[in-house]
Amino acid sequence: MDWFVDPERGRWLQERIPELGEMVPTGMPAYGRILHPAYESNDDGEERSVRWAELATRTGTTVDGDTQWWDISPDGGSGQTKSDGWWLNPPQDGWIDPALLRAFVPVLWSHTRTPEDITVGVWEGWGLTAVSTSLFFVGDAESDAGADVEVELDRLRSEAEDHQRRRLEATSPRLLRMQEFDGTVWERAVAGDVSEFPYPRFDLPDRTYVLGATTLDDLASPDWPYRSGLGWLPGDRDGIMPQLIWPADRSWCLSIEVDAPWTVVAGAPELVAELLSLPGIEGHAIGDPYRSRA
Repeated sequence: MDWFVDPERGRWLQERIPELGEMVPTGMPAYGRILHPAYESNDDGEERSVRWAELATRTGTTVDGDTQWWDISPDGGSGQTKSDGWWLNPPQDGWIDPALLRAFVPVLWSHTRTPEDITVGVWEGWGLTAVSTSLFFVGDAESDAGADVEVELDRLRSEAEDHQRRRLEATSPRLLRMQEFDGTVWERAVAGDVSEFPYPRFDLPDRTYVLGATTLDDLASPDWPYRSGLGWLPGDRDGIMPQLIWPADRSWCLSIEVDAPWTVVAGAPELVAELLSLPGIEGHAIGDPYRSRA
């Protein structure tokens, strides 16, 4: 996994994503929205996934390509609810289950000429919105700012407990998941001063990402999250995952927008139809998300 690749890889998206939304390029032949399942758990530690259609039946509603989570949630989508001894947990916004992504790979592979050159984008905001479990992007060690951050990293490493030490070791040297960081750095970053973070950044409307290069073969591997450098430890069931995925030939694009509990795919009609027909997949064909707004 090669992080901090040239943001020019994504220029075509900058030219075709006019505003904050589903974050897929306008003008593609077809689009689909694949819903991420919710799950239920009980006090005995049992868990089960819940399809949106099943929940809609319970609440007397229906699901289509425009349905939002709060349209079908028993409490209007405000959080966890309990019924008949089972807690209903909403899908996690901005996160795709690695198993679901692996299920996509054979179809994605058959619709690109460049399966060995895949770009993934991870939202920078994972490092600026949750200090307690943040993804902190560190610049080149040769730069002054990078050196300052390395000093702070050394301090954090020395104070970290064993679990956090192992998580740091599982994180790419330039993508570091930390327990905490200097509050003044936080304040300056929120204010737009990113001088402490001298790494290549990829900008879309109201979103900034760090780009990495990988292959579809890698994404198909069950251990990819643990080798990605995103801080996954053995036994972890979830962790940071990409929000954007596309091949070098630009034949398709996947977006897992940080405020949405689904994946949007843009590409050939055959690609969209094949993904929507995969066993266990719940979703709908949709129109161009940006043209439909006009």
